[in-house]
Amino acid sequence: MTFLYKTFDSIPPPPQHIIDGIDLNFRPAKSQIGYFHERTLKNWNGYNIKAGVNTRQAYPEFETWVKENVTRHIVDAGVNYVSLDATDIPRSTGAHTDGVREYVLMWDIDAGGEDAALHYWQEKGKNLYRPPKTQGEDLTMLDLVGRVQLPKNQWILVDTRILHSVENLHRTRITLHISLLNRLALETVTGIDDLNFLDQ
Repeated sequence: MTFLYKTFDSIPPPPQHIIDGIDLNFRPAKSQIGYFHERTLKNWNGYNIKAGVNTRQAYPEFETWVKENVTRHIVDAGVNYVSLDATDIPRSTGAHTDGVREYVLMWDIDAGGEDAALHYWQEKGKNLYRPPKTQGEDLTMLDLVGRVQLPKNQWILVDTRILHSVENLHRTRITLHISLLNRLALETVTGIDDLNFLDQ
């Protein structure tokens, strides 16, 4: 079985003052929106819809805490928001691989809906591992290979080289993110003593 995700109790949890300092009402300005903002998803559960807008915001206090308590070897550490247009239709981030990291540690603040879950996909006729910034925008071309709801009060490590999306979003999704460039960076994380799970 290919590694997709793993939860950890052994990685230090963010302190309450870090969680309390997150702006739960943040909505990105147009200038803050990344390349995901114009993505249109096709045949997505019967609809052609805009993907949720993904924005990662710097949080210097959190980044300092991460470097002192988790690892200094990060790409970045901040707050990730997925913002949605008003709609009654469950929304998605759309399937994609990330641009500048192979792994990310996530801590759930608001999952974005009661049934919101991370989904992993493989595009028909393509390798499971894809280049950075690959997009899968037509659901009929994707096969589901895994699914997990973000746990509460736990870090979850996910492999971002495989097409993934968050489905069933009904409101803004908010998570703390620690971006890790590669396996070497992962080896430096406090609380991860054995990486054998990556090879199972």
